[in-house]
Amino acid sequence: MLDFMLTGAHRVRKWRFIHFQIQGQEALSPVMLVQVDVTQNLQADQALLKKFNLIGPPAILFFGPDQRERESYRVIGYMEAEKFLIQLDKFYDKEAECNNLANCPYT
Repeated sequence: MLDFMLTGAHRVRKWRFIHFQIQGQEALSPVMLVQVDVTQNLQADQALLKKFNLIGPPAILFFGPDQRERESYRVIGYMEAEKFLIQLDKFYDKEAECNNLANCPYT
């Protein structure tokens, strides 16, 4: 899971709160969370946003074991913890289907 963020932004503080709520439920344990702070808006920050076709944060992108993004699960902007958990469950369910490659929509 790739989380684009701005240090100190109000929405980032909300995400951190959600993140800690979710961590308490151990819902994120199967994923590796990588956070990208694009606060300084450096060329590298702009290039990374452009690579993923994003205007700016906040955005959370999901990737499978094959390192390909699951674009249909993108979260752009703020999302309530309950809705985020539903999104996360949908992602997990679809990834579980991919254990049987014949049913995997990403292959």
